[in-house]
Amino acid sequence: MRYIGVDLHKTNFVVCFLNQDESFRLETFPLSKAGISRFTSELSKDDAVAVEVTQNIYYFYDQIKTYVGRIVLVDTYRFAIIAASKKKTDKADAQALARFLKLDHLPEVPVPSEKVRQLRHLLQARETIVGMRTKLKNLGHAALTRNGIALLRSAFASGVARERLRKRDDLSAADRVILDSALRQIAELDKEIKQLEAEIVRLGKTLAGIKRLLQLHGLNLLSAISLLAEIGDIHLFETSKNWSLIQDWQRQFVNRIKRLGKDTLPSKAENVFGRWQSELCFQWSAERTRR
Repeated sequence: MRYIGVDLHKTNFVVCFLNQDESFRLETFPLSKAGISRFTSELSKDDAVAVEVTQNIYYFYDQIKTYVGRIVLVDTYRFAIIAASKKKTDKADAQALARFLKLDHLPEVPVPSEKVRQLRHLLQARETIVGMRTKLKNLGHAALTRNGIALLRSAFASGVARERLRKRDDLSAADRVILDSALRQIAELDKEIKQLEAEIVRLGKTLAGIKRLLQLHGLNLLSAISLLAEIGDIHLFETSKNWSLIQDWQRQFVNRIKRLGKDTLPSKAENVFGRWQSELCFQWSAERTRR
């Protein structure tokens, strides 16, 4: 049996083939059909592969899954702590993955179904576009503020409210152009967000557990789908030990808020995550009761 560590990039991947006797070989393959074909030709069903989760991980996973006995998708954040080293190179990373795989000491990420993958991609795209829309609203508010006009956030919330902004005649010429530009782009992004939401609902409305989650007060269909897509397989939480996964998701949630430039976690965000945990508990209990 060999233990294979893969350091995956956008255009290539570095591989460490580690044998039982600790001897190893390093090789770099292009991330192309020819490169993957050459790599898979060297694999066998006795091999185990470890690769960190990156943006193109599922493409790579789908290409090699039938050629090996086991594939471990590694949590990038937790493995970075384990494998902290001053020698950070692609070859060193591939070696570290192979050696920790042999020790069976890697923080593994479960592989979601194809539907859940697609939903996560759509939800991430929606989040990105909503962020773009928020920046445009801030741009519009700045233009208003420079002209002594302070309005609530709701001033940009609807088409009717934005139409009132278009009719204002108390802005400077430059800020009038800026506000009009922001309003046009907000209207277009609204259309894109609605299209993404329609596709999310189409894919996610048949997810197991949706009807139970919708029994929770204040939870709409889109939120329920988002929650289930984030959880993935509810049976991951079969035992109390697996609830430690929530701690990792909470840390990533906090880090996401901090990347937005917040010094402290907003109370609203804390409440959102608190509800997230409660809803997960509800869904887990429902699944247990059904059996």
